[in-house]
Amino acid sequence: MATPNHFEQDLWGFLEAPIFLVCQNSWQIQWCNSKATSLFGIEKGSLFSTLFPAADLPKLIKRLQVGRHAEFSVETKDRLFLRVTFRLKQLSSGSILFEGQNDMRVLEAEAMSASYVKLVEQQKRQILKEKELNEIAHRSLHYASELITQSINYASFIQKALLPLPDVLSSLLGQVATWWEPRDVVGGDLYWAGTLKNHPDVCGLALFDCTGHGVPGAFMTALVVPIIDTLNERGLLETPNLALAELDRLVRKRLGQDNPAAATNDGLDMGICVLNRQKRVIEFAGAGIDLFRINCNRDTTRIKGQKHSLGYRDSGGWVDWVSHSIFYEEGDVFLMFSDGFVTQPGGPKLTALGHNRLLEELRNVKGVMPSALLDELQKLFLDWHGVQARRDDVTLIIFAP
Repeated sequence: MATPNHFEQDLWGFLEAPIFLVCQNSWQIQWCNSKATSLFGIEKGSLFSTLFPAADLPKLIKRLQVGRHAEFSVETKDRLFLRVTFRLKQLSSGSILFEGQNDMRVLEAEAMSASYVKLVEQQKRQILKEKELNEIAHRSLHYASELITQSINYASFIQKALLPLPDVLSSLLGQVATWWEPRDVVGGDLYWAGTLKNHPDVCGLALFDCTGHGVPGAFMTALVVPIIDTLNERGLLETPNLALAELDRLVRKRLGQDNPAAATNDGLDMGICVLNRQKRVIEFAGAGIDLFRINCNRDTTRIKGQKHSLGYRDSGGWVDWVSHSIFYEEGDVFLMFSDGFVTQPGGPKLTALGHNRLLEELRNVKGVMPSALLDELQKLFLDWHGVQARRDDVTLIIFAP
């Protein structure tokens, strides 16, 4: 077998190209020049399969027989895959000589390798820069989110402060149970209660459901509460139907909805009860909200409000609001709620809870006192919507005067 020095002398003109000698029997590299080592990282004793793991040896031997060239994908030390052409020559010793062809192509490959490394470094720097920018953006978003969350959480304290206190409700309405639960931290549902300006022995109760939920709804509730206070100061709350008419006008005025080009198209539903406990009578008027009565025999009556909302730029013109006089007896229980209770989808067919299902539940309740009734209605609601997301704010007021 020839020695490496013999090949270096015979192949002097190819030393700048990768050249190596492979034993056909063991497929080990017997010798390689410095270019092959620097480019591919091979050395004497390396296995041929580590350099060309995808080589098809039978086809390679066939090419040797016809003296053809062979082209391989080779991974360099810089982890760059190159297409390299070798001239194959079988020596009398049985070894195979791989002569790298076209020195310019090899130099070009090295240049490509250097460019590749440079490109990788540039990409790494760009990735690190983008990562840093993303981290800055993430921190900024997290900080902004915390500020917004803190602001909304504090706003919830303000909105809760607009609700009448439990002992105030009890003094006005008798036995009372309430459920006020915004879908988000704040919401568009609220209720108001107080004595009438001109009749200290008579009280008023208003439950209202404003446009939307969350922050927009909460803004609307903050708009409506002072309007109700104004109506009470003017003595209009004594007559619920007149109170609805005036509240409709004032909401439109405050939101600029008298102008056809107004930016807002918001409003609310409301139910108003004026309770005279001495005369055992309730005056009720509703705009999209009903009043339910359960007597001592558990007969349930639905006193419907009118299917018309307050406010809204395109809700139509004048409405002839109607009041209902309801004479009650001891043991009667009354219920008002926002539509978030009955419109919540759920059940086996993902349908709304609905008024009919609620009426059926009210006819079969085990306890009709406000606290016991509220427990059963909450269970009905929670069982109905199950794993479904909450759709709206929910408010219930149950009282037994």
